[in-house]
Amino acid sequence: MCTLERQYPKDLVALARYINEPDFPSTFKSFLYSMRHPTRPIPDDVDTHVHFSGKIHVFHSAIAWFYAPSDLCGPCGMYRQRVRTNPSWYGHSRHDTVFVVQDENEPGMKGMLIAQVRLLFSFMDRETAEQGKPVQCALVNWFLPASDQRDPDTGMWTVKPEGTRRHRPVQVIPLKSIARGAHLLPKYGVGSLPDNITHLNDLNNFKEYFVNPYIDHHCHEFLSE
Repeated sequence: MCTLERQYPKDLVALARYINEPDFPSTFKSFLYSMRHPTRPIPDDVDTHVHFSGKIHVFHSAIAWFYAPSDLCGPCGMYRQRVRTNPSWYGHSRHDTVFVVQDENEPGMKGMLIAQVRLLFSFMDRETAEQGKPVQCALVNWFLPASDQRDPDTGMWTVKPEGTRRHRPVQVIPLKSIARGAHLLPKYGVGSLPDNITHLNDLNNFKEYFVNPYIDHHCHEFLSE
């Protein structure tokens, strides 16, 4: 991750209030329980099973590295991409969308989900295998597959937001599960768009989205499998 943002509360509950994500403490404890007990199912009353009093450190961006020899890149074909989640990016909030690996054995979108990053953070925990090392995480909203087949007209995969406009569930995931940045295109209907829909809020106002494979050569190959 990049520069530590010092204006955020470091307490879990206070941070959840600060970023207006009331479900953050619960999903954080579910993630922590799964780290401490990787072979056990997460109990329904996970809040009573997990105690955490450590500090949480927030970041506004992270770097994704991946092999992309066909693109303009650095030595040995490695390409660097910055993922941002910033409440004030040139006067507006910015929360990038990313590919998240779910199954490394499945190619392309069959092994991926799309998420929008709400928060990047790290913490220390003495009760996990990562003791002594910062655990780097992301708080995300999901865009779930709208179909198990590509769109017949465009050949693109389609996704839909999980939850409703009023409530989008959040989940904590390990930062290392993020493969790279993603780009979603709204799946438009018929007629004119309302004036209040812009590039700043379009990820909250459509029922489905296309996963754009044309943002760079690596993404095109990534999704062609």
